[in-house]
Amino acid sequence: MNLIDLIRTHALHSSTVVLDIDGTVTPAKSSALTPEVLDAVRLLKRENDVYIFSNSFNRARNKRVATELGVPLIDTWYKKPDPRVIRGLAPKFVPIVVIGDKVITDGLFAFLIGAQFIHVTRIVGPNESFMDWVAGAIDDAAAFLWNAIKTFLGF
Repeated sequence: MNLIDLIRTHALHSSTVVLDIDGTVTPAKSSALTPEVLDAVRLLKRENDVYIFSNSFNRARNKRVATELGVPLIDTWYKKPDPRVIRGLAPKFVPIVVIGDKVITDGLFAFLIGAQFIHVTRIVGPNESFMDWVAGAIDDAAAFLWNAIKTFLGF
């Protein structure tokens, strides 16, 4: 399920949402936002406190995406899955929900901060590098394994 389908089908209310950038709202390393993503984030903001974050060191691009989406950027030198990413964040709502495309970074980050993780399908762009593809393939394998373990353990 991609971000757009998630927002349309899941009722997130009164939550603090940490939304990943790369692969979740844009293709990796891109700042291109589709009208559908803009609408989905607008819907998400109606009843939730939404923040955006990226592990990318391209701070100018991250700020540009946050500005276009109309949400605050979590601007820190820490990177997911380090729980210090949200140090100083004063969430309006509990629970905290992390929405992202990577189980290894976004999912582990959510686990470490005691948040719910919602895994979405990665947005792939035409300029995706081979290393982006490899990272995605490794994460897909980790997601498959994690889902198998959850199913086996019954949660």
